[in-house]
Amino acid sequence: MSLNAQHTMQRATIAAGLAILALFWGCAKQPPSLLDNLEQPGMSREELRATLYDFVIRFSGDVEVASFYIISESGDLVMARYALLWLANVTPAVQSAAFRSDPAAGMFDVWALCLQQQEFFERGPGKERFGEWQSLAVNASKNLVDEIQGIAKTVTGAKYDQVKSGVDEWVDANPIETVIFTRESTAPLTAAALGSVSAGAVAAVGNMADEVRDLSARIS
Repeated sequence: MSLNAQHTMQRATIAAGLAILALFWGCAKQPPSLLDNLEQPGMSREELRATLYDFVIRFSGDVEVASFYIISESGDLVMARYALLWLANVTPAVQSAAFRSDPAAGMFDVWALCLQQQEFFERGPGKERFGEWQSLAVNASKNLVDEIQGIAKTVTGAKYDQVKSGVDEWVDANPIETVIFTRESTAPLTAAALGSVSAGAVAAVGNMADEVRDLSARIS
């Protein structure tokens, strides 16, 4: 084969590869979302994604303020260690929940985590860990639940009560047992909450466009 023929074949192969990549990218750009199961969702996919990212910042900030106040005011090394464990473990947990390819699935997971955290400090194993400063953890958890439920109400609209019932049931069945905040996936919950449409897509790895666009936010 001549050198020119080899170059021609290489260019053809590269062009074909780029065409396939472009086609894949275009198809993957907006995969199905749980939002598709709502008649009139209160937010677009991108609006919900941005809202979740903002919420993660506030979540982490509220937990940080509460935990550091407990540490500085109590002067108790055992409480201080527990407060630091709370901050160190729940922060990556909420980030992992929010940074999903489908922001609707992320919203449900964050919602469930907020309720689990509230239950943990109100009635669960963490209910007496901070003594007279326990209200700091409880109030921070309650405020975060109120905020994420406000977001969920805007998104789900008329289906809010139905969806909330499913989230509450899941949280009751999946309590947080330790301050390590080890959790089960809410993927089955999200699929059942709004129907089976696109459940496979929600469980899939996700699309390249979203992953590239979210990379800087994930690193931050």
